[in-house]
Amino acid sequence: MLKLKRAMAVMLVLGLALGLAFSGVDQAAAAEHTFKLSHEVVEGSLQDLYARKLKEYVEDATGGKVQIQIFIANQLGDPVSVVESIQNGTIELGVINTGSSGTILKDFNIFNIPMLFPRDMEKIHKVFNSGIIPKLAVNAEKMGMVALRGFSEPFMQVTANKPVRTPEDIQGLKIRVMNSPMLIATYQALGANPTPIPFSEVYSSLQMGIVDAQENPFDIVNEMAYYEVQDYLMTTRHSIPVNICWMNKRALESLPEDIRQAFVEGGRVAQDYLFGIVPEVSEKNRKALEEKGMEIIEPDQSLIDAYKAASSKAEEEYIKLVGEETGKSHLSMVKEAIEMYGK
Repeated sequence: MLKLKRAMAVMLVLGLALGLAFSGVDQAAAAEHTFKLSHEVVEGSLQDLYARKLKEYVEDATGGKVQIQIFIANQLGDPVSVVESIQNGTIELGVINTGSSGTILKDFNIFNIPMLFPRDMEKIHKVFNSGIIPKLAVNAEKMGMVALRGFSEPFMQVTANKPVRTPEDIQGLKIRVMNSPMLIATYQALGANPTPIPFSEVYSSLQMGIVDAQENPFDIVNEMAYYEVQDYLMTTRHSIPVNICWMNKRALESLPEDIRQAFVEGGRVAQDYLFGIVPEVSEKNRKALEEKGMEIIEPDQSLIDAYKAASSKAEEEYIKLVGEETGKSHLSMVKEAIEMYGK
C-alpha cells in the first residue's frame, strides 16, 4: 500500500510538471512575435519598471501574440552598442538614458542642459506630453529608430566627499559626468574638473579617488550604493536624467496595425505610470540615503544661480553638436513647450 501511494505521488508530480511544461510550450506557440528589450540598470530600477509596464500592456493588449523579453543591466551590451543593435534590428527595443547614448543620438543631448526644464515633475510630464519627443527623434528615425515615449527620473543631485554649498566649493572638484559635451561644458563653466567615466565604473572610480564627486538622482545613488563611498549629497536638482524607449523602425512598421498601436499606446501608458511614481520614488530613496548615513545638504542659492549661468555654455555646445539650424530650432521648440505647459 505504501509503495502504491508513493507511486501515485510520483505520477502526480510528473503530471503537474508535464502540464506546466506543455503550458509553457502553448504560451510560446501563441506568441507570434518575440522581441528583445535591453536596459541599463538593475531589476526594480525605474528603467526596469518602464520596461515591465510596457511588456505588461503590449502582451495583454495583443492577447499574447507579442512576447517581450527583458534584459537588465546592459546584459546585451553597453548603451551605444545597444543603440547600434536597435538600428540594425538585432535588438528590437531599448530603454536608454539620453546621456549614455548622446554620442549617437545627438539631438537628445538637450536634456543635459542644466536648469532648462522646470524643477517640478508634474510640469515636466506635461511638457513631455506636448510632443517634444517625436520632434527631437526625426534624425533618429532616419537611422532606423522610433521613440515610443520617454520619462524623467528624479532630479539630478551631486554627491561628493566634501560639502558643496557655494560656487567656491565646486572649484577644481573632480566630478564624474557622462560623456556629454553639454555636461563637460557645464562643469567647466562652474570651474570644476569634469571627467567622463562609464556608468559601470563610477563606484570603483569614487572608491579609488579617481574622482571626488558625481551626479545622479536619489534612486541611482541608493541602488548603486554610492553612499558607501560618498558622504555628502547636495540637492541641486539642476537637470533631469531622461530615458527614451526606442524601437527598431522596420520591426514596428512590419507589424499589423493593431499590434503597432499596442506598442504606441503601451509607450504612453508606461510613460504616464513612471511620471506618476517618480516623486514617491525620489522621496523614498532620499530617506533611505539619510538612514544609511549620507548627509543631505541644501545648497546656497548662489550655487543654483551658477548652474543657471552655466546653462548658456551648455546651449552653445548643443548648437555646435547638432548644427546651428537644428540646435536653435530644437531649443526654441522645447522652450516654447516649457513656456506653454511648464509654467
